[in-house]
Amino acid sequence: TNKSITGIARLLQEAKASQSIARAMADGSLDAEVVIVGGGIAGLATAVALQRAGVAPGGRGILVLERHPELRATGTAMTVFPNGWFALRALGVAHKLTSRYDVIEKSRVTNLETGTTQVFRFAGNKVSDEVRMRAVDRKALLDALADELPPGMVRFSSKLVSIDAIPATSGSSEATVLRLEDGAVIRAKVSTASNLIHTHIYYVLRTGMHD
Repeated sequence: TNKSITGIARLLQEAKASQSIARAMADGSLDAEVVIVGGGIAGLATAVALQRAGVAPGGRGILVLERHPELRATGTAMTVFPNGWFALRALGVAHKLTSRYDVIEKSRVTNLETGTTQVFRFAGNKVSDEVRMRAVDRKALLDALADELPPGMVRFSSKLVSIDAIPATSGSSEATVLRLEDGAVIRAKVSTASNLIHTHIYYVLRTGMHD
């Protein structure tokens, strides 16, 4: 039946992937506790949070994969509301940014059809001026987060091409193997994508299949 043929094809595909992984492992691979795919704001923030939580002491074992040769920010500025500043404070970077940008106390919205204008005021937080709404340059936020990470944690020019799971055995726990366009192989206990929809991880999760 078609279902049986599909099942056989899937088994052959997995066997081929396992053989490929075994060959790559024999040539040497990089081990990591956590691999984060994407060196944007979400990816760097995740790395900082894991490091501060003690997941990998000193940042050892955390790896951020960025496909571009440098940190890139899409767009110019972003508005950070009080809840965002609480998060940035927890990550230890809020103080690097608040002194550089003015507080937004109010905004005006004009209806182009009627010409009427509404004024919205933002009260902010009574406890601290640090957590009031501000517009922040995206690149400045990226740099502030990157400064919290040790050298080498962000691996640039690292485009993910495949991801495979290695089942747990009696001598080892389940792991994930990520292969990069440059031929590098990374074995991780946990992998996540900061911009999921644009990664190979999303394709695997959505279809259950590899290229």
